[in-house]
Parts: sequence; structure tokens; C-alpha cells
Amino acid sequence: MRRTPTCVLIMGLLLSASMALTGMIANAGSAEKTTVDESGTWTVFVYLDGDNNLEDLAIDDLLEMEAVGSKNGVTIIVLLD
Repeated sequence: MRRTPTCVLIMGLLLSASMALTGMIANAGSAEKTTVDESGTWTVFVYLDGDNNLEDLAIDDLLEMEAVGSKNGVTIIVLLD
């Protein structure tokens, strides 16, 4: 019975190593440079859970974000629950 956990551990390690090596080999041929978008645009996702005694504060926060709005390269998306 002692050999079963050892075999499972060894098989798990072999599987993990093969998956890691497969990813490394697949990316080895793609040496092209990746470009990064440096336009300075941001998207901020906000989730507010106000189904409790904090509902008034959540609404106040929502109104503050609405007053600022989405501008200057920043987009604000709010879900108030």
C-alpha cells in the first residue's frame, strides 16, 4: 500500500515537468519582440456589494466615481450589487 502514494507523486511530478517543458519548447521558436501598448489607457472595474448596512456608503462611492467620470485615458466600470 505504501507504493501507491509514491507512484502518484512521481507521476504528478513527471506530468508537471512535461507540461512545463512543452510550454518552454513551444515559445523557444518565437523570438520576435512583443510590443507593449504605452498609450496610457486604463480600465478600472469596481464591484460594490451594498446589500447590507453599507448600502448608503456604496451609493456615495458610486456617485463620487460618476462625478469624476471616465476621461483622460481612464475608463471606470462599476457594478453595484
